[in-house]
Amino acid sequence: GKQYLRLDQIGCNYFISGLKGVDRKNVFIDKKKVQLKGNFPGSEIHYTLDGSEPGINSSLYSGPFEINKPVTLKAKEFLNSKGVGKTFTAEFTKETALKSTQVEDVKNGLSFQYFLLPEGIDSTAQLMNYKANSTGILEVFKFPSKNMPEYFGMIFEGFIKIPATGVYTISIISNDGTKLYLGDKLLVDNDGLHGPTMRRGQIALEKGFFPVKLYYFQAGGGSKLEVRWSGPGINNEIIDAKYLYTTQQGE
Repeated sequence: GKQYLRLDQIGCNYFISGLKGVDRKNVFIDKKKVQLKGNFPGSEIHYTLDGSEPGINSSLYSGPFEINKPVTLKAKEFLNSKGVGKTFTAEFTKETALKSTQVEDVKNGLSFQYFLLPEGIDSTAQLMNYKANSTGILEVFKFPSKNMPEYFGMIFEGFIKIPATGVYTISIISNDGTKLYLGDKLLVDNDGLHGPTMRRGQIALEKGFFPVKLYYFQAGGGSKLEVRWSGPGINNEIIDAKYLYTTQQGE
């Protein structure tokens, strides 16, 4: 922390990363443990749970605590009674676990539609303007081949098997755009033209099967699609074939 005090003394502006230990959006079923970590040795973290700006007289963070109702947490680091860095804001949302879907005659894999596009597009919605060039089944969210063209799109559809009731985070790194729906809910919106970008969504789910649909397009430059998840016993892993199912009969 001494270098920051020195920068203060000479009137220099500097960037400090936000507080660590908690996501900006947090879904929980019963309760959620909150752990905060600052950037400065010897600093204090003060926080509020009512959405107000934290000051030196706000609650002092002295260790992990639990939240059991919807709140807005705001936290700020203080060094020698002076606020340093930006105020960190995190939303906590209490949800009832979504009910699973009854499915029959499923097998591993995801059905896909593949679009060889004649031109660049800039949103997944524009895939609807084209007819699929081919369809089939793939074991996970991936491209049909290693050498993909400059302009193409894909729609994956099937079911994801949730191994245990709890809160799940699905994160997608894509280049270019993706949208992932779980049932009717748009869970991850990573649409538009961009380089490799990560977006994620969090949701409370009951053990069982849930419909999943992913839209992807690539419009020039590099192509990338990586779908990971975290949940009970799962820590930021690529969604494995053993959790993905289809009712389609195919190859």
